[in-house]
Amino acid sequence: MDGYTDWQRKSVATHELGHALGLADHYSTYLYDVMWGYTDSRKASVPYAHDQATYYSLWG
Repeated sequence: MDGYTDWQRKSVATHELGHALGLADHYSTYLYDVMWGYTDSRKASVPYAHDQATYYSLWG
């Protein structure tokens, strides 16, 4: 992650942690979610409603 800003590193790390928790990438309308699949547009570093709902459907 050389050349990434602190925000980008946090965003990528949070996304990868989502994978470790069993969440998959998605490419739907939730482009601000942690699990949005396109790294060049990753914007989230905290889970939003869609990420949370997916997590709870697996682990809740």
